[in-house]
Amino acid sequence: ALVARGLAIVPTESDTEKRPKAQFTTAKSWREFSDRLPSEAELLGWFGAKARRGGIVLHKGQLCVDHDTKDGMPSPGDTSTCWEESEHGWHEFYRCDADARISHDHDNKIDILTYGSFVRLNEPQKLLD
Repeated sequence: ALVARGLAIVPTESDTEKRPKAQFTTAKSWREFSDRLPSEAELLGWFGAKARRGGIVLHKGQLCVDHDTKDGMPSPGDTSTCWEESEHGWHEFYRCDADARISHDHDNKIDILTYGSFVRLNEPQKLLD
């Protein structure tokens, strides 16, 4: 369902870690998915029939604002953006300029992630509702 919405995804090493599976941190990097969506065969090979948390690979035209605290978290009724709660904060997902790059606001504990970034999803279902 995430791929059908145009979101490139790869599985995480575990349901508790914020990193892609080891096979995507070397030569066959998860970053390649910044330029394409995974195939159905790849998805079945990674996830099988077992439910598992994955992560969105942010690619051109897609942006995530990663808030490292829960301050300013949107209310559940806010439908102006696609968002999900993370363990320490929350993620907002937007479409953006294809040339956007990663930046950090250390004072407010916010990372703006774009092309070539990876965000682990706690509850992917929240992005589908």
